[in-house]
Amino acid sequence: MINFDRSWKVKHEAVTDKDFEDVMKRFEKKKKPKKYEFEENESRDSLNDMSILNDIANFSPIILFPMDLRSYEGEVIPAGYYKLNYVEKDKEHYLLVSQSRKVFARLKMQQTSENFESDNIQFAELRTNDEESMNLIYGNLDINLVKKLYILH
Repeated sequence: MINFDRSWKVKHEAVTDKDFEDVMKRFEKKKKPKKYEFEENESRDSLNDMSILNDIANFSPIILFPMDLRSYEGEVIPAGYYKLNYVEKDKEHYLLVSQSRKVFARLKMQQTSENFESDNIQFAELRTNDEESMNLIYGNLDINLVKKLYILH
């Protein structure tokens, strides 16, 4: 709490409008954002910038596993939504299946030449294979992968 009894003894002076405006102008001068200068042949909505494709390629898809699944190697993935991250290590291809920061499975994927008839640059999908298994498919600009997962009953 403010001690009102003591405040009159300290000689607080009122701040004038001019003093306030001077202080605000000093802060405004320091905080002005830098404006991006466009080249003559460049526009704000230019499609010449390929960084948007890099952003899409680095995007990690989120996929629903509608039931508990198990990989051939024995990794179990409970039903739920998962983020898929593509990793290449020692010329092998992996998908990390995770929620938040917890990795549920590190699936070794098989490269395929099939394009899965997807219209997207990067995609991931579970497709029914038969009554006992599903295929996890993944694709990006560079590679298409597939992994057979078994349904846990």
